[in-house]
Amino acid sequence: MRKNVLFIFTKHFPYGTSEQYLVEELPYLEQKFDKIVFIPAENFDSTNLVQRTLPSNCEVLLLNEVATKAKTPLRMREVFAVFLGEWWRCRNKSWFWKERKRYKSVLLHQSHLASVLSGILTAKYQDYNPFFYAYWIHNSSIMLGLMKRRGAIDKFICRGHSIDLYEWDWVLTRYIKILPFYNFIIRNVDHVYAISKHGAAYLKERFPAMAIKFSFSRLGVQNQGINPFHDEAKFTIVSCSNFSDNKGVANIAEVISKMKTTVRWIHFGDGEGKEKVEKVMRESPKNVSVELRGFVPNEAIRMFYHTETVHLVINLSEAEGIPVSLMEAISFGIPVLATAVYGNPEVANENTGFSVPFPTETGIIASLIDEFAGNKKLQSQKRMAARNYFLSHFSASVNFKAFATELLNPR
Repeated sequence: MRKNVLFIFTKHFPYGTSEQYLVEELPYLEQKFDKIVFIPAENFDSTNLVQRTLPSNCEVLLLNEVATKAKTPLRMREVFAVFLGEWWRCRNKSWFWKERKRYKSVLLHQSHLASVLSGILTAKYQDYNPFFYAYWIHNSSIMLGLMKRRGAIDKFICRGHSIDLYEWDWVLTRYIKILPFYNFIIRNVDHVYAISKHGAAYLKERFPAMAIKFSFSRLGVQNQGINPFHDEAKFTIVSCSNFSDNKGVANIAEVISKMKTTVRWIHFGDGEGKEKVEKVMRESPKNVSVELRGFVPNEAIRMFYHTETVHLVINLSEAEGIPVSLMEAISFGIPVLATAVYGNPEVANENTGFSVPFPTETGIIASLIDEFAGNKKLQSQKRMAARNYFLSHFSASVNFKAFATELLNPR
């Protein structure tokens, strides 16, 4: 019997600290496939990055490094057809044409990678049943679309998160108005599994003729116990993200500074924009204490949840898929408060805590938290409800096991 090999196309994983979700998912994929090959899409120096420990049946293919030494034929007729087709279908033709050199460069590179990977599949994996899983609707999905168009592969699937799924996210974070070859990917992919109901609904509305291609498959986190709840503990709020404008950490700082309750705010994360937060906190009243802890490994945050009482985890992002930080919080029975954007209400809602419109005045949010801080009975109710909601919606053992089975029997 032929063995099954799963190719997973990531941005950096297993290098660096991003794409934490795959750490949770990998044990279930490992059980279903004989071999797993990770192919990171970004150009980076792997010797300068931490490599996560992988199971024995996993390996890494640095396709970009291999491709720099390989020569493949230029498929200019194909490139022209795909490029012209995307221009014709895209929503902002003037922007696409303005950035045509950038998009042409992306397409040429992915065409080269498609040829290189096709050769590797023939030379090294001809005795396996191959499965192709793009973790993002991203450049690797362009490559897979080209390979399918050429008949080098039969099928591939994608997950859809946030920045790779909602076109306007690129305006917020990268100031790019069009996802590269988004229409081409959607037309060629066999199925897209959005991580939220909102994401799946967006794709069905955006591409109604291909609605059968879209569904949602939630991410999940491990069941690691319950956060200790001590009555005497100072009211503690936690946030986890980088400091980009999209994440709204400066707004969290303003909320905290307007609270009347004696409060301790701990933020895990780093990056550009930290100075805005520090400026707000320098003017905070005496009832507020702040700890900006910088980047902390996910395991350390979980250990923190095991040992110290946390009353609320907050997220005031302008755009999100479904943040792991919120899923992990409710897994420990910690209530959450988040903006009602994209998939956020699927984890932050009346069951698990609070959902507020975006934007909401920081003073209104501060008053809401003050009221919650003064109501021990409500805190206890929300903690129990959050924990139960996690068990029924975001359990890794349920969600990832089902998704791994789905990969073996793609739609």
